[in-house]
Amino acid sequence: MYPYNIFRQEAGVSAEAEKNENKPQRKNKKKPQDKRPQTPPSSQKPPSNMPRPSIIDEKILDMILEAIADERGDAEYYAKLTHMAKSQEEKNILNGIRMDEQKHEKIFRRIYSMLTGKEASVETKLKKVGNNLRDEYRKSVFEELETVEFYKKMYIALKSQDIRNMLYDIITDEQSHATKLTYLLTT
Repeated sequence: MYPYNIFRQEAGVSAEAEKNENKPQRKNKKKPQDKRPQTPPSSQKPPSNMPRPSIIDEKILDMILEAIADERGDAEYYAKLTHMAKSQEEKNILNGIRMDEQKHEKIFRRIYSMLTGKEASVETKLKKVGNNLRDEYRKSVFEELETVEFYKKMYIALKSQDIRNMLYDIITDEQSHATKLTYLLTT
């Protein structure tokens, strides 16, 4: 006899009760069919007759639209700075930042589409570029850090882990931009 069975006997469980306990129970009842409508997979666009998002959702959507416009404007801004840069190292760093900003715009457009089922339509926020490159770097460091704070607010407000993961990647890119621009200030 296995030790397990000894403990069961001490607890007052008979061998017959144990056999009946381990037998699968058969039921002749059929399970009723579920008549509820099936939820579409999350990869599909929501139907056009969906209710309007709540006030909080509207704020998030507005923030995403603002981010799309900012990212597009930032990409153009860094393209202009790239042309002003003197060294190849500066040009490479600024061009990398520009490409990241373009990537961010695409990601925010995707997020907007995921949430609404629609394509985002925004006007580009153009930034003025001064003549002093060092002043532009200094200004850009603080703007990148402000952007990080803005995106953190979005991150907290959004519930989808997939979207939060995308935002996390953008936030770390923006932090990296501030670091790279600080490096350019010191060289």
